[in-house]
Amino acid sequence: MNISHTDNGQLLLALRTIKDSESSTRTGVDAIDELLNLFSGHSRPPDEQHTNDDLTRRLQVTRRSPPPFIELTSPHAGDGKRHLLYYLVAVAVLPTHIRSTTVGGQHGAIIIMDNDNRFSVPRLAQITYHIVSGKLAMAKTSSESENQFPTSEDTNSAIEAALSHVHIFRPQSMESLLATITNLRTYLFNPASHYSTHRRIHSIILSSASAFYWQDRCDMDTAAALGAASASTTNNPRPRSGYIQLAASLRSISTELSCPVIYTTWTTSAVQPGSTAIRHSLPNPWPTLPALRLVIQRRPVRKLPGAVSAEEALRDRDDRSAAVAQGWFDVFVNGYGSEEWTDGVRNELKRIGGGGGFAMRVWQEGVDIDDG
Repeated sequence: MNISHTDNGQLLLALRTIKDSESSTRTGVDAIDELLNLFSGHSRPPDEQHTNDDLTRRLQVTRRSPPPFIELTSPHAGDGKRHLLYYLVAVAVLPTHIRSTTVGGQHGAIIIMDNDNRFSVPRLAQITYHIVSGKLAMAKTSSESENQFPTSEDTNSAIEAALSHVHIFRPQSMESLLATITNLRTYLFNPASHYSTHRRIHSIILSSASAFYWQDRCDMDTAAALGAASASTTNNPRPRSGYIQLAASLRSISTELSCPVIYTTWTTSAVQPGSTAIRHSLPNPWPTLPALRLVIQRRPVRKLPGAVSAEEALRDRDDRSAAVAQGWFDVFVNGYGSEEWTDGVRNELKRIGGGGGFAMRVWQEGVDIDDG
């Protein structure tokens, strides 16, 4: 009996779906996964053994619970969204171990829709190397023997292999984006197209989901104007935003691949300084899609007092420059719509502290996550 590429891919997909249902880890970044479990209503499952008779039931349950959408937004450009994506991508594709040394990767493959054409592969490689270097430095303090410790050749080879599982597409329009997502099945289930056939898809990333917002608005306004000028106006359907089809397409493919969708957005409205709530910017149904909405914001640098002399300003310049160079950002749960949170969610966010978030440092060498 001959098995097609598609049949083989769907079989691997079913097995990966069952396997993924065993773990509450979604992204591999503990601070994000804890929040995701909280807002998705999932608790960390205990380690337990299951019989083969239970596989079908668990697969059906998994399919009834679609994978989550995660939104990353910020009040300003340059507030670190893309660098958090770099970190997530690096963790997604790195192996769990290099030789016997734990590096904490997810050993997955990742799909990136680089809609604004700003995703930097060299920067991703630099951040990936920084993560691995940090893990190896920590391992050196243990009692691990030199014979088991990865060599530089081992490390470079592992990073190169990991990055080969980052699949980047660069659509130039909403129409192109929708076509790319539609064709993902054909691409992913064809072993001749890539090297990731035997890896699970960790996530689908959109950077940025807002890239075609104004183009979509223009298309809708143009279609509405043409419809109004037509003699058969009453028979013309109302123009539909491409974001409606985009949401449906992403939900379908993410459910089929059993992987979350992570996307960035930019805000179209003014944000008050210090605000922890940013209104959604994408049209329906996007405001209701994300299970978790995170805000990334650069830590403010102390402003100069109003009455300051030129000499005092110069003396303070170095301290202010050093604070900027440290590159600290705060990542926290978007408080917009918090009136709908349950008491349990509120109490857990208080326990976590910091608005339920964590700190991120972006600097020349890479990205560091401080979730302690």
